Amino acid sequence: SLELTETMLMERLDAARETMAELRELGVGLCIDDFGTGSSSLRYLSSLPIGSLKIDTGFVQQLGGANESAEIVRAIVNLGDSLGKSVIAEGIEHPAQLQRLLAMGCSHGQGHLLGRPEGLDMLVPSLAGRLPLSGFGSGLPAPGVRH
Repeated sequence: SLELTETMLMERLDAARETMAELRELGVGLCIDDFGTGSSSLRYLSSLPIGSLKIDTGFVQQLGGANESAEIVRAIVNLGDSLGKSVIAEGIEHPAQLQRLLAMGCSHGQGHLLGRPEGLDMLVPSLAGRLPLSGFGSGLPAPGVRH
């Protein structure tokens, strides 16, 4: 899946439409990253070839307290569901955040609670045999080196 930040997408929307459609035809999934932090127009969401919305970490991090972030997250989850888009919460670090997200109907997430990021040296062997990676493995950094 290719992630496009909400701000970047809105700044280049007219130029990006055709490219996004072509990528979608090739089977590339498209996701709006940091959703809720930019100035997107809701009227574009249903017409763009976007498969998912990613809730910004800032909203997820504030889920533990009594604030309006929970209502914003709930609204994004409901919006994504209504438009047939999957919703991904990023930055899940605590079990309480995960429980609130699940209760809101958000079943996709990422963050340190769910799994730590891995370097390229770990990723390539795990993808071997699943994707055509010809020539991709050459020049890998030594194990433990991250770029």
